[in-house]
Amino acid sequence: MLEDDSTLDTQLLYNLSLFQGLDIPTARKYLDHAEHHILPKGEILLSPRSENTDLFVVLSGLLSVHLDSPNSDLIATINVGECAGEMSLFDAGTPSAYVVAADDSRILKMSGEMVWNMIDHCEGFAKNFLHLTSSRMRISNFSMSNSRRIQQHYENRANVDALTRLHNRRWIDVNLPRALEACVAEKMPSCLMMLDIDHFKKYNDDNGHLEGDACLKAVAEAIRISIRPSDMLGRFGGEEFVILLPDTNLATSESIAERIKDEVEKTEIIGNRLEDLPSVTISIGVTQAKPDAYYEELFKAADSALYKAKNSGRNCICCEK
Repeated sequence: MLEDDSTLDTQLLYNLSLFQGLDIPTARKYLDHAEHHILPKGEILLSPRSENTDLFVVLSGLLSVHLDSPNSDLIATINVGECAGEMSLFDAGTPSAYVVAADDSRILKMSGEMVWNMIDHCEGFAKNFLHLTSSRMRISNFSMSNSRRIQQHYENRANVDALTRLHNRRWIDVNLPRALEACVAEKMPSCLMMLDIDHFKKYNDDNGHLEGDACLKAVAEAIRISIRPSDMLGRFGGEEFVILLPDTNLATSESIAERIKDEVEKTEIIGNRLEDLPSVTISIGVTQAKPDAYYEELFKAADSALYKAKNSGRNCICCEK
């Protein structure tokens, strides 16, 4: 709750940005009637649950701004000389966030009527008010933009396999079903490809797990450079990879699979100590989606085709129609 404070010399107001350069006699006609209050630390000044028709100016202390609740993450601070409540004053709506006293704070409370009268009759006030408001908006926009960049950074990290730098299983499970649904809706052909490095467990046992990692990275890069920009590639797990090929029929997918198989087979693998490692081959299963296909059905068909390729001697391609 706001506590009345009659100890503050109103002459101090004219040192604040909002009131600088004003004609003091004219300004005093309004500001002498403004209310001075003390807001104890932790008290809520503004809330989305309550309407507001006043402007609050921080005379001392600090206010904090929170979006979801008074205890949620801090999104901004309001320092000495800055305002709170201006947006709800402008649009006659409820505040968009919680404003809380971060410290014991002295507050100047100006009614909406007083603010509009000063804008109309007190030269310089409107310019100061607009400058403060636009500065706050610029800072808010920068904060939101920066927060979005940080969020995007972590989202990208969460969707990328750390070893191969391909999309990971999490990304696959979300995006491939969506892409297939879009193809089905547009009545476009699409194919799914499952790929598995041949005898990879033996490769690890013979050469060591660090060299196995080098093999995975080299194969991932060989696959990546063999596909088209529209193809959606990810590491499914272990030595398995998956590719969705939108707007692509089975014959074209089989041709792309041949290119991948040949590229992997000729890829040189360099170990962590820059030594040459044995090359590997890859088995591939391909299937085309039916007109009303679900991703789970398509995945099972591609996995079945991969199983047939491995049972057919590996280093080959099998298609499931």
